Amino acid sequence: MLLGYMIVTTTTTTTLIFSFGGQLVAVFYSDG
Repeated sequence: MLLGYMIVTTTTTTTLIFSFGGQLVAVFYSDG
């Protein structure tokens, strides 16, 4: 969870998000 949170906080969210996948990002955003 912490990893996802950090990814969302970083400026390069789009790059990491695309690599991880939209689903995971949605979960991270929901948690945040």
